[in-house]
This record gives sequence, C-alpha cells and structure tokens, in this order.
Amino acid sequence: MENNMKSQVIGLSSDGSGIVKHEEKVIFLPLGIPGQIVRFRITHRKKQAFFGEIQEVLEESPHYIPPCDAEFPLSGGAPWQHIAYDEQLHWKAQFVKDSLERIAKQKNSIVDPIVPSPKIFRYRNKMEFSFGYSRMRKEILSDGSIKHHDENPGLGLHKRGNWREIVRCLGTCLSPEIFSKIVQKIEEFALSSELPVWNPIIHKGFWRNLILRNSERTGNILVRIVVSEKKERSFWNPIVSALLKEIPNISGIAVVLHSGVSVAGFDAPTETLFGEDVLEEIWCGTHFRISGNAFFQVNTESAEKLMESIKECADIQEGERVLDAFCGTGSIALALASSAKRVLGVEVIPEAIQNARENAKRNAINNTEFIVGSVESILPETLIDFAPHVVVTDPPRNGLPKKVRKSLFSTSAKKIILVSCNPATLARDILEANEFGWKLTKARPHDLFPNTPHVETVALLEKRT
Repeated sequence: MENNMKSQVIGLSSDGSGIVKHEEKVIFLPLGIPGQIVRFRITHRKKQAFFGEIQEVLEESPHYIPPCDAEFPLSGGAPWQHIAYDEQLHWKAQFVKDSLERIAKQKNSIVDPIVPSPKIFRYRNKMEFSFGYSRMRKEILSDGSIKHHDENPGLGLHKRGNWREIVRCLGTCLSPEIFSKIVQKIEEFALSSELPVWNPIIHKGFWRNLILRNSERTGNILVRIVVSEKKERSFWNPIVSALLKEIPNISGIAVVLHSGVSVAGFDAPTETLFGEDVLEEIWCGTHFRISGNAFFQVNTESAEKLMESIKECADIQEGERVLDAFCGTGSIALALASSAKRVLGVEVIPEAIQNARENAKRNAINNTEFIVGSVESILPETLIDFAPHVVVTDPPRNGLPKKVRKSLFSTSAKKIILVSCNPATLARDILEANEFGWKLTKARPHDLFPNTPHVETVALLEKRT
C-alpha cells in the first residue's frame, strides 16, 4: 500500500475516523481531527473505501485538546477525547443530517440543533471491563504445532481495534472515579487466585468480565463479576469483605456464570453474594429499580433531556393510549403515563418487565401494563387489540427488525416516535415508513455519549395528510 502521503483532515466519519482526500481517493484515518495536516499511509482497502494510519501530525488542528487518559490512544474507551467538544457536536449533528438526506431521501428534512450532554466526562453509569492479556502472540514450532504466548494478564479495556488484547487500566475519563478503586481490588484478587483470565482465542479461562453500575442520584453501586465456572461461596468471601470495607455504598455484588464464546446473555445464571442484584435510581422524578442485566441509558442526566424531547414529540392528549416497544425497565412508559389514559410496554427480558411492574407500583402509577415477549411476535396483535394513538420505540443499535417495521408502519396510530442510537438504521426505517404513508416531521439529535462518535436521535413520524 502507498506510504508517506500528505493531506489535510477535512472531516469525521460516523465510525469516528478522520477523513482525507488524496488523488481522488477518500481515506479514513483513525484518530484524525479536522484541520490537521498529516503524513499518512494507506493500510488496506474494502470495496471502494480506503483505510490508513497517521504517521506524523505536521500541523495540529485548532480543535485538538490534550487527552485525559494516560492509556490514550491505545485504549478504545473514549476515542474522541482529544477533540474539542463543540467540534464533536458539530459532526454528530452532521451524521444525522447526512443519513436522513442520503438514505432516507429527506431532502427538506428539518433537523433541530443537537442537545449537548450536561456532563462531558465521568457521565457513564455503567462500565464493562474485560479480563485478558496485554499481549498475545503465537509461535509456530518445528513440528508445525502452535505455541501461544500470553503475557501480562489483568483487567482493563479492550485495545482500540483489537478484541483479543486488553489495556490494563482502572477506567477512563468517561467512568466515575469510584469505579477505579473497585477495578483495582478485583484485579488484585483475581491475580492472587492464580486462576487464568479468559483467552478469547482458545476460549478458556476463569475470569471474564467486570460490570459496574452506579446510581447518579442515590450513589449506590452494583458489582457483577462474570466467570466461566461456579465456585463455592467461601471463595468469594475475601473480595466481598474487602469491597464492602473500602466502598460502603455498594448495594449489590453478584457472580454471573458464562462459559460460552460470545458475551453473556440476559438469562445467564447469576448468584448474588451480597445485597441485591438490583440498582436503585431516580430518573425524571421517578424511583426505579434496575436489574443488573436490564437496559438503562448510561448517561442519566442526558437521558432526561432525551425524555423531554420524547414528551414534546408525543404531545399526548387526554384519553390517548401509548405503546412503548422495547420498553426495558419502563423508564419511557412511566415518564409518559401521567399524560396518557393508558400505557403498554413490551420487552423480551423478564427481569426488566418485573422491574417495570415494580417501578409502576412503588411510584403509584396505575395506568400502565407491561408484557414479556419479543416485540416481533407480540406487536401485530397488540397494535390491533390495544390500538395505540402514539407508539414509542427505542430498539437496539440495529434498528427496527423487518417484521416490526412492517407491522408498525401499518398501524392506525397517529404518531410514531423513533429513538435511535444509529443514524444509518434510523434513516433506513424512516425510508420504509415513508412508503407506508408516514412523514418525518421532526428529528432532534442528542449527545448521550460525549468523547465517542455515537449520537442518539428522537424522530417524529406522522401520517401524511
């Protein structure tokens, strides 16, 4: 591939890379910042796209700021921490505009100004750390066999662009400082146990992940340790005692058992060692209980701003019914309940639905109902029987499944609100909605993930008259 080329970074892509143009080629450069003049080389090509790496920054960008993590850029936790926040917001809003125009064919779409996050750093209420090795290499022996050399085991975050190896660290500028003490204690305990950390190549090892959640409002912390096999309760007593002595606001410690190749599913066996595997939170004035495996937005304060936009788009009138698909622990459904006659939530995770029902009860919200099941299977019948006036969906990053899109866009509801963390799949869903007679009337980006390229959007669809 070509080396020693020079150009100016002219933009950012939705995957977070800088963009340069050279001899009619568009090249994506990780860590590039608009305004930089760089010397770079092309490393590989995928179809019509070229990818490279910066060899030297010849002239720094006016949007550059010093990164706060000592491990940057080796760690992939906060890839935009070296870019000024105003510049981050500009490009996130641009990602939404570009996707709506290019994919959804919304030539005259009006995109509201992006809503910034109240916090730029230390905003994440959930972090997942991985056990692993700082370096993994293999040696081919004379007999043709392979010998693996796995070096420096520990706990940290995955290396940027490398799922096999980790960067041993106590956290990132996105995570609460209190998490660092927990990471340190658990890593010390894990290494002293002499049990192996997980090896993702041969799929063996005992220690796998550490998941920490904290409440922005109550200060409580939930600890979940993912391992590959069950141990007696006495094995865990030393680390439980050490954590509770150092950090008294831990409200629950649990062990999750998972020996499979991929990440642990929501139904993985769980043993609670202390307290409850549930976190207490106050959000939009409502008290929530959130199970350790249930979805909840990771930026509490910014998610409240998001909820304000959802309420504005819904504009629920007296006597109207609301359907909340992919409802999780019921956060959106319960926030809308005071304005609606009735709210129905659908979610596939049983623990999340149990949380939602408990949350409704403890907040004395009596006009909600929550159903366990996949949205794909439940939605067609529900749209007929429940006949909602407003539908709110907050699906996973892949957007609405095809079967859901077909059912949803055939509904007699007057409004559909799409909440999306992926501008491309949002635009795809809007394009299909347009074919069913729906019109995009509002799109408002929200920054729930500062110092990363991710952006959330609230989009309002109304029936074309």
